[in-house]
Amino acid sequence: PSTPFFSMPVHQSGVNTLALSPRREMRQMEESVISLASGGDDGQLSLLHIKIDQKEQENGGLSLQLLAHWSMPLAHSSPLTGLCLLNPTLLVSTSPDQRLCLWSVNNDGLRPLK
Repeated sequence: PSTPFFSMPVHQSGVNTLALSPRREMRQMEESVISLASGGDDGQLSLLHIKIDQKEQENGGLSLQLLAHWSMPLAHSSPLTGLCLLNPTLLVSTSPDQRLCLWSVNNDGLRPLK
């Protein structure tokens, strides 16, 4: 099997859902920043901000740099089954626990909105 060039363990067990959103694009510098949210069997919600450098690399590939990582353990009382990044500052999660949760995303991390 091939080896991933970027790996970040964020869940204790399976990952059920992902949401990806461009956060910032810097076309002249050939870089972009993305937000990647994940939800797992462990009920945890995780959010990564990753910088992608698409400049010519010696190995001919991409360069990825983790800018930030936040986790909300027990965001739901059962496995997360759906995520949607509505915009760079709002995230929605859902689960069989019969809750639909709205989260605020800022430089300090994730927090639930009432």
